[in-house]
Amino acid sequence: MNWIIGAVCALIVTVFSYFYRFLTSGGAVAAFFMGWLIFSLGKMTFSVPILAFFVSSSLLSKAGKSKKDVLSGYVQKGSRRDARQVLANGLIPTILLLLWHQSQNSTFAALYFVSLASATSDTWATEIGLLSKRSPRSLLHFKEVPKGASGGVTLLGLSGALAGALMIASTVVLSDFSTPSLDVSYKVILIITTSGLIAQTVDSLLGVSFQVKYCCPRCGETIERQTHCTHVKAVRESGWPWLDNDMVNLLSILGGVVFGWIGLEIF
Repeated sequence: MNWIIGAVCALIVTVFSYFYRFLTSGGAVAAFFMGWLIFSLGKMTFSVPILAFFVSSSLLSKAGKSKKDVLSGYVQKGSRRDARQVLANGLIPTILLLLWHQSQNSTFAALYFVSLASATSDTWATEIGLLSKRSPRSLLHFKEVPKGASGGVTLLGLSGALAGALMIASTVVLSDFSTPSLDVSYKVILIITTSGLIAQTVDSLLGVSFQVKYCCPRCGETIERQTHCTHVKAVRESGWPWLDNDMVNLLSILGGVVFGWIGLEIF
């Protein structure tokens, strides 16, 4: 019965998200299967936080759309999440949920929430930071970088990162914690929040240092897309070819989880 309920809930969320253009068709398929697992195995305790992440991030992606559309020629992808973006943000939480379900080890449960705080912190930092009137600065050398450039941070974006991590921590507190193997304490909440901020920092450092960037041969602009100026193929300028924005997101979440695991072990 749980699997049927989970499938229905996942279907409702993905159809709604596709209809309102939060997801592409590929993103909707990926989100359905991950949602099916989480809704079926995690029930309310694990479902509420990931729903909070997904809904809030989707709505924020539409905020200030006119300003963000100006950057569409620079950034790799638009506001609709495709399958790679969904997997980059949801694969690690899904794996951690499966590990918790098999072992009933509370560490995996805590790390599941850490991974969501990491994804939310990074996403909120990006979506809110793009609305800042100030130019972003590189977290590595503190020089101004183009708005929308990976690795650039603003005070508004950093505030968004903190708010996103705190939002996930709040949903963890407010969710149904009747599951016996869960042990939620102030220590765990602090680790969840801090890990989210660490993940956002990792994302910025990877973005400015190693993420692949291209140069448009027609206009000379540095971009994150492989095409520019009406589908002109861009030339790789710097960074590792395989490390695009989706991979940076995946690795930053992994970094947050590693930090969270160390925190749980030490404290």
